[in-house]
Amino acid sequence: MALEGEYLMTPAEMLRRQEQALQGCRRCKLCEGRTHIVFGSGNPSAELVVIGEGPGADEDAQGLPFVGRAGQLLTKMLASVNLSRDEVFITNAVLCRPPGNRNPEADELAACAPFLADKLAVIQPKVVLALGSVATQSLLRTKEAIGKLRGRLHAFGDAVLIPTSCCAIPAKSTSVWPGRTSSSLAGSTTSAGPDERDVAAQVPATKREPKAYGAGNHLSQATHGSCLARAPIQ
Repeated sequence: MALEGEYLMTPAEMLRRQEQALQGCRRCKLCEGRTHIVFGSGNPSAELVVIGEGPGADEDAQGLPFVGRAGQLLTKMLASVNLSRDEVFITNAVLCRPPGNRNPEADELAACAPFLADKLAVIQPKVVLALGSVATQSLLRTKEAIGKLRGRLHAFGDAVLIPTSCCAIPAKSTSVWPGRTSSSLAGSTTSAGPDERDVAAQVPATKREPKAYGAGNHLSQATHGSCLARAPIQ
């Protein structure tokens, strides 16, 4: 029997098909003010996926994730553990910009959750880095405070999830990694902090071969929500 369709597609091709299918999406009210759907970008077979809360003004204008000041900080954060943006995949919990950069609401997060699950099904990362309380709580389906969730690795399907502070840059420097500030990180060449070491320890230096995508995958299209709630690693 001849194989056809997505069984013969590469991870990059599968992600492109998902992005094309999302064009014109009107599943929630965020569609009313958006300029672009910000699908995500990076390595389609990445071992590390970075998930933020939602696009901002720069991202909405360009259609790419983390391209503003917060994106510059994220690039520095990745470099501190010897990773480039091309080696990871970067996306958000919602794919359209919330008005005024407010936090995404529950119905908006729910509308985008299946699309995020589909992306993770294709990429099959080993580590998910959740930036900020909204992304972390949505992915883990919990209301526990980010301060209590940080500092622990959380089982997340076949991966582990690492919560950390958001990359948003306020007027005054605030902690991004514990013990590090946005300003000090931007110019720092010092050793990694605790959350950075978590990321570095969980992402092997060697690259893996992409896994098959199909009904047996825990993040297959038939089980959109199966990636979301997992018990913390004790």
